[in-house]
Amino acid sequence: MSVISRIAAVGLIACACACVGMPSAGDADISDPGILANIEGALQSQRGMRPSTVSIDVHGRIVTLSGLVDTYEQKDAIRRAAHKTRGVEQVIDNLVIKE
Repeated sequence: MSVISRIAAVGLIACACACVGMPSAGDADISDPGILANIEGALQSQRGMRPSTVSIDVHGRIVTLSGLVDTYEQKDAIRRAAHKTRGVEQVIDNLVIKE
């Protein structure tokens, strides 16, 4: 085996060992608690959003939204945040707009 082949083989083995079981920096936690945390974080970063008035439940990657919101725009923003979150398979929207 040539020196270049040995260096390449060692590099590949080192890379494989370092990568096994390690999520990449861009991977989000897609467990139910991770999905919940990601949705809550997305909502808290939005202006005028009061996530404390909304209940978010995640079970088996299915998100259920419930609670009262002030406007249709808030309802839509919450729904979109849930849909855009990595790992979410379905969103059940039980949000009610205050009258």
